[in-house]
Amino acid sequence: MERPPALSGLGGGVIEEPEAYVHWKGYDRRLDSWVRHSLLRKLSEVSEDHGVYPRSSAGDLVPTGVDDVEWEEALSDDAHSNVDREYLKEHYEHTKFKTINAIVMGQYVVSCWYFSPYPLEVQNTPKMHICQFCLSFFKHEVEYTRHRMRCITRHPPGHEIYRDTEYFTAAGGDSTRVVTTNIRVNNNTGVGANTGDRVNTEVGANTGGGVDTSGIAIWEVDGGMSRVYCENLSYVSKLFLDHKTLRHPVHLFLFYVLTEIHIDGYHIVGYFSKEKYSRNNVSCILVLPQYQKKGYGKYLINFSYALALKEGRRGTPERPLSDLGRVSYINYWRQCLLHVLKDRTNFTINEIADDLSFEPSDILTTFSDANMVFTEPFTRQKFLYISDDFIRILSATLGKPSRPVFPTNLRWVPYDPFLGPFEYVAE
Repeated sequence: MERPPALSGLGGGVIEEPEAYVHWKGYDRRLDSWVRHSLLRKLSEVSEDHGVYPRSSAGDLVPTGVDDVEWEEALSDDAHSNVDREYLKEHYEHTKFKTINAIVMGQYVVSCWYFSPYPLEVQNTPKMHICQFCLSFFKHEVEYTRHRMRCITRHPPGHEIYRDTEYFTAAGGDSTRVVTTNIRVNNNTGVGANTGDRVNTEVGANTGGGVDTSGIAIWEVDGGMSRVYCENLSYVSKLFLDHKTLRHPVHLFLFYVLTEIHIDGYHIVGYFSKEKYSRNNVSCILVLPQYQKKGYGKYLINFSYALALKEGRRGTPERPLSDLGRVSYINYWRQCLLHVLKDRTNFTINEIADDLSFEPSDILTTFSDANMVFTEPFTRQKFLYISDDFIRILSATLGKPSRPVFPTNLRWVPYDPFLGPFEYVAE
């Protein structure tokens, strides 16, 4: 695919030279990029060490997206078995090319990974501006500046269901200090709902970039009650999730938004969503790139299972998982299961599943991936191989455990589809 000059220019200006969209064969689509024609070379000019590039019969480079082999590999995952294959193929074709290069969100400029179906008027832009509080999006900086002067939103809509300010260190430091914040909370139903009060809170280490945070808060947002916010949140997440399809309307989902508490308001860090009428405890999960590598992914997973435990049921994420999501879940499951194994000698899979709110299939998958399941050759009966040395070696590869979720800080009632608000769906 070739991008005309009028839409080119990563710096925001128009250049005379067109660009070609390049997909690196064998690598994830997040590495795809627009490349100027002057940087392209014919296949005869490239050494064998650089791999094989597609070409036409004349020897010219042929711009390509995802070939048939890669498409079949992407579709071969049995996690897609409950999704229409034709829809998936159409979705894959429509999202093949990245049209937004980067977003500006607060103090961060973040490179985008994938296509997101934003309205056409903001597509094909080198840098899109997003309000970090209401998630409104703007193609031009002057529009965003004008919005910032008028926007009074300082936190996600819905109800604050969890807050932790007792001890919080986002960047791994140990020092704490006390500051005074002045954050106005418009609703009076959540935790810390004294509107306009000045709150003394304990601050963890600096999160980077000279920004202090006084804790974290999690908000439950009903997609049926806050449709625009949840749609904007889905647009943002699609920039960084390849498997997200945006196929279903947001009124079918509940969104749990993780925020850092700052002096100027609540900055969104990530979220997970779950379908109101599904047994899965997570439908989609994301930590924004600027907040990754701080333990927030495991924390969101831990919080989703804390909600499932309070509901009195087992939970499992919806498939397919992204590559980063799968790594986070496998590490989280391993850490939780290894912690249980250290204190038990006799147990059943169902007992562990009830204690942790895990699905038994996820437990078996985790044990198998860790090479802890062995089959007796004569009886074909399966056994777990567990030793102190094996547990110690495996634990050393999993990193730090997730920050705990304190049940005393949780102010939440499970969603009841029969008692929930009546939802009108446009035909």
